[in-house]
Amino acid sequence: MRHFLILFMIAALAACSGPSPVTDDWADMPSKQEPALWQVSKDGKKAYLFGTIHALPADIMWYGPEIANHFDTADILVMEIDAKVEGTAIGVALQQLGNTNGLGPVRQRIDPDLHDELTALQKAGGWEDGIFANREDWAAALALASMATQGLRVNGKYGVEKILGGKARSANKPIIALETAAIQFGYFDRLAPEAQKAMLESVIAEAQNAKVAYRKLLANWLTGNVAELALSAKSGLMHTKDVRQSLLTDRNRDWHAKIIAIMDKGQTPFIAVGAAHLAGQDSVQQMLSESGYTITRLQ
Repeated sequence: MRHFLILFMIAALAACSGPSPVTDDWADMPSKQEPALWQVSKDGKKAYLFGTIHALPADIMWYGPEIANHFDTADILVMEIDAKVEGTAIGVALQQLGNTNGLGPVRQRIDPDLHDELTALQKAGGWEDGIFANREDWAAALALASMATQGLRVNGKYGVEKILGGKARSANKPIIALETAAIQFGYFDRLAPEAQKAMLESVIAEAQNAKVAYRKLLANWLTGNVAELALSAKSGLMHTKDVRQSLLTDRNRDWHAKIIAIMDKGQTPFIAVGAAHLAGQDSVQQMLSESGYTITRLQ
């Protein structure tokens, strides 16, 4: 039941990466800050794939010359969602999909052994005990995960999508979203009830160790250690076939088709999606490779 919180950090959801104060000391991060970057090519067509972390500390210098060069030469930026365009639609979609009347408070739906951990999370967020009554397990899990990650002293405004979106708009570079917030939340809403409960309990159980796990995650991302990112993205709950199928594999398959359609129009996209989607055997680049595209690691 472990490691859903890590998945939240590197794969789902860009829509939920909220702000928090950035006061931690990140001086011990690797001096080499070169996250993985790939080129996709076929018949003269090109695209770039870049795995992201949705919330980062202020002083992480991930935007180096290699990334800047290929971002500048790309015609369009492609992201999971465009949070600026989605705006209030994110909250509306969460309200519509994530609530069911008659559900009891979260405390009544989880293992009693996790009550102390839940109390600590609620206290940190300033939430009353019954705040998540009628909130479905998956939606409560995302809210609690957001609170746990806020405690890491990172900020969505320093995340990759926020930075690249700003650069694209400044350069009048079009932005394409692979999904809407409603589509993203829908993948969670369709999970089996037992998987949703396991997700909720996983977030609560992991919250106390989130800081240590995030620092390890960030170091692996900065050094382009895709093998370790893949291990994080398939551990614990994500090792469950149905959960991984819904939250990663199905989305990757959908994105793979959309990326091909963009490239077939003669456009060169710079594609920035959660790092977990570009790691492992069912990654986006693996699917593109199986469709006859050449994948070249640039960084």
